[in-house]
Amino acid sequence: SPWGAEGEGGRWGTSIICSGGESRNCTFESTLEALWWERMRGGHFRFQMTPGGVKARVLGYSTFSFVFVLIPGRLVKRHTQVSSSRRLSRPFSRHSFSFHHTKLPERLLWLRENTSGASRREESRAVLTISPVDITNRVANVAPHLVLINVSPVGYLSTIVAPNVALNLSQWLQPEGLQLALTMAVALRDRFLRVGYNSLAGGASVNHLHFQLWKHPGELPVERAATERTRTGLVGYGVEVAELTGYPVRGLVLRGALNTAARRRATSKFLCRCVDHLKEMELAHNLVITGGRGGVVYFFPRKPMTVLRKYGMLPGYIELSGYVTLFTERDLRNVNPEIVSRHLQANVSLSAEQWETFLPLCLRPPAARATPRRSNEG
Repeated sequence: SPWGAEGEGGRWGTSIICSGGESRNCTFESTLEALWWERMRGGHFRFQMTPGGVKARVLGYSTFSFVFVLIPGRLVKRHTQVSSSRRLSRPFSRHSFSFHHTKLPERLLWLRENTSGASRREESRAVLTISPVDITNRVANVAPHLVLINVSPVGYLSTIVAPNVALNLSQWLQPEGLQLALTMAVALRDRFLRVGYNSLAGGASVNHLHFQLWKHPGELPVERAATERTRTGLVGYGVEVAELTGYPVRGLVLRGALNTAARRRATSKFLCRCVDHLKEMELAHNLVITGGRGGVVYFFPRKPMTVLRKYGMLPGYIELSGYVTLFTERDLRNVNPEIVSRHLQANVSLSAEQWETFLPLCLRPPAARATPRRSNEG
């Protein structure tokens, strides 16, 4: 291999390709971190971040606390036309910005799932092969999935993962792409490195299928939120479904979703069926997935995007997790968590009536659906 020897790295059996002779010691996140900081030092981001240099405040309101983080550079973003749109789906357009238009140094890794020939004993393993992008030469894609820097980072290791990038899929959840995100999440040994997803009208700024990674070195408010088991309780294969309670945004919590390949497949199919119903109801959605074998999936059906103008906040997956980015020192000093909470409750969260309409449709077994799932090829 031009990238080095392939080896077994990662506690959960993550197979990766590393440079030099370090293959026995490296992990997906260690390789990602090294390349991410290399690009930061090279000036390929829109603004600089330094280890330990992010200012943050934790402010409580009601039964929970928000994490407010100062990231001034995100005040001006490269793409705003899609994130502010209320259209829930649109076909992929070669004339709009996509990840084909990124600069070569913005690309970090090619990523591939290795699932063929896995035995039952190996089913719980998340096997990934990664190949760093050679920024000195334009070479053919060596794997289907592309990992890039987020040039306007929301935090440390803020990264974009574009599944099957060459297929030009639009930004709508599809089982294969979501299954990759779940497989990637279980490969993460660092529980503070999370996977996120914004739909169109839910914070996505590019209509080219992608997930995001970012690191917050501590628990997120949603991870501390209370839950209550749903009426049906299970997706299948032992995946438990619960509802968030006492949290500003209504959502579902899926536990045990990452432990085996069968559970990841069942979870991806379940969530994509739920998303089909959201499309019919003209509602958006967000996802947050915590890493590791004990990882949890947080699913947020939500109203289409409405900006909180006082703080310039466009609530996406990261804000729904309770991690709120602010752009000025003044806002960080004076931010009012009650204002943020009320905006999320009134303008983002589904109303009680919408929730009671959506939840039975989402939890209905697949055999009870009247029409088959429509494919979205972008």
